[in-house]
Amino acid sequence: MISHGHQQVNVNPKVMNVLAKQQNELVNKPPDCVLFQPNQDGDILDIQADIIGPVGTAYEGGIFKCKLVIDSEFPQKPPKGFFLTKIFHPNVAVPSGEICVNTLKKDWNPNNWSLSHIFEVIKCLLIVPFPESSLNEEAGRQFMESYDEFFRNAKVYTQVHARPSQQQQKMIDQHLNAHYKANAKEEQKQQQQQYECQNTNVGMFQNQMQIDSCGGIQTNIFLQSQSQQPREFPVLNQVTNSFQQQQQLSEQKGEFVFQQQDSQQMNLGGSFNSNNGGFKPQGAPVLKKSSAPADPKKKWMRRI
Repeated sequence: MISHGHQQVNVNPKVMNVLAKQQNELVNKPPDCVLFQPNQDGDILDIQADIIGPVGTAYEGGIFKCKLVIDSEFPQKPPKGFFLTKIFHPNVAVPSGEICVNTLKKDWNPNNWSLSHIFEVIKCLLIVPFPESSLNEEAGRQFMESYDEFFRNAKVYTQVHARPSQQQQKMIDQHLNAHYKANAKEEQKQQQQQYECQNTNVGMFQNQMQIDSCGGIQTNIFLQSQSQQPREFPVLNQVTNSFQQQQQLSEQKGEFVFQQQDSQQMNLGGSFNSNNGGFKPQGAPVLKKSSAPADPKKKWMRRI
């Protein structure tokens, strides 16, 4: 039995080990704009993190503390998320601060979950709210009907309730600096790989530039390997092979073989004469054979 606030929660020891491991990862490799705050007394079920307000939103410049509450049925039952910092948001209930997001509701997967992913989803909810499932009806109404009004009110809440302290601002600056350095290093590595692959014609690259929620630029390079095989032209190959077969047959028999076609089916007047080279429409001029002897060195060519 582990004390969790004012409640006694009995959690499977294996789940406790997974939670402890994931919390260590959150400390050592925090997600973008997520500052995990481990419990000073070692309470693994006290899961809290500070979310840095995403750039370009009404929450920019603020820091929002949120908490995950786990009960004895976890992970079969999803945790509940709460904002401990007051926030004006369609998907955050007033005054409890409960968070409504599908990841912690109908989309919860007990076999595939992580604390990092949960906090990232909550962070993304500050970027793209879902007013269709509002817990704060007034915020949802303003978001749908008058976004400027919603933005102003959400900004006031951020400035009043979410302004970071000096210590928090120092932590934010350290996090962002480390985040941007890591992105710059990864971008340099990817550019080097792109340069090497382009010089060797290994594959095709597609660059996608996107701005992450903290305002940093990320570059993703996707390599699609392509086998260097010659292009195929089935129809042309079929015509060429057919012509070569006819030419070989004609060289054996001493003459070209033509297949007679019914002029009535073609709806054209004329006649077929194998000696004159095939089908001749009515009114077409008759070409006389040249009396000059044929040059055996010249080969008959046909343009396709």
